[in-house]
Amino acid sequence: YPLSKTVNVKGKKGLDLNGAGATLAPYFDRETGAEGGSGVFELLDCHDLTIRGFKIASSVPVNTAGVIVNVTDDYADVELNSTLPLTGKEQFIGGMIFEDDWLPTGYHWVNTAPDPEIRTVIAGEIPCTAPKKLNCPHEMLDEKTVRVYSRSVKWLKAGSKCNVSHSYYGLVAFVFRQCTGVLIEDVKMTNYAGFAFLILPCCRDFTFRRVKFDSEDRDHQPYAINSDGIHLTGLAGKLILEDCDFNCIGDDHLNVHTQVMTVASHGENGLTLIYDKVNGVVSEYWSTKGDLLRVYDPASLELKGKVTVAGSDRGDITLEKSDVEIKVGDFITNHSPLYLHTQSRTCPVSARLGRSAHRGLRVQQFLALLCLSFLRL
Repeated sequence: YPLSKTVNVKGKKGLDLNGAGATLAPYFDRETGAEGGSGVFELLDCHDLTIRGFKIASSVPVNTAGVIVNVTDDYADVELNSTLPLTGKEQFIGGMIFEDDWLPTGYHWVNTAPDPEIRTVIAGEIPCTAPKKLNCPHEMLDEKTVRVYSRSVKWLKAGSKCNVSHSYYGLVAFVFRQCTGVLIEDVKMTNYAGFAFLILPCCRDFTFRRVKFDSEDRDHQPYAINSDGIHLTGLAGKLILEDCDFNCIGDDHLNVHTQVMTVASHGENGLTLIYDKVNGVVSEYWSTKGDLLRVYDPASLELKGKVTVAGSDRGDITLEKSDVEIKVGDFITNHSPLYLHTQSRTCPVSARLGRSAHRGLRVQQFLALLCLSFLRL
């Protein structure tokens, strides 16, 4: 079933989205990369939600395998093994060198120079340095061979296996905001151009059961997805992974991080926060009434104290009465979604991690308690 745009679901309780084994094919174009591509579901304020029985596979390969056939100081020639004819206009956003069995080496041979004017903002909330569209210069030599001009090619060796990714950051298959009690079951990702699952504030209690990531044909497409498997910025309660397989992932398997805000102004009735990054915005869901915020000294990163939210409108926060001395420039984190627990319930192995371009588990938090059991790397 082709998807030309993301399906938006809002304010549902007890909803069971059962694909019954259906394959959803989000729109993707190798020549435009993340621009114009489609997600699958974007969910807001949904509770006791189940998503199950789907396979996610775009009809166009999101990355392409190849072999380096010639190397100079300025360019490398690569013979690409694409399942679809190449036009020479495809986006070459990134590329990895692989072992003979398609295990990533960690060496990126295609590097697109960052450009602040076209940095990606994921789901309208997460700014990053990765480009959305700008690609590495290249030209077709024949129907299979491409000459790639990259600042990282001179260290390559002819005969090395590689790939080129036609997107990186930008697209997300499943986006969750303010969702609680979510079960994701029997979902398989085999060909998607961005993040698989993005959990944003203020979500609570997610279970992933028999969720699989894997390429169905590594000789043509080494990655099942081009970036993160599960990316969290605002999950409270529990994250449970049961009998999940993470293979062929273009970035992190599981990335847990908080968004640190900066105090821009502080008055008697509250404070104004900014997300002090290029293209940074404070999401309207970053905090809500009753949340516990932690205040840090920006120089020492020492905790100055905790304050409770009385009301919020994006970056404008009103606080309950507190003795904490807050100054302009202080760092603020939302303490409410910092507890994360992954556990195994009924199976001997809760998550199997393999063949990632980056980290199996990445934690970018001021404070987190992680209890990992039966996590096989």
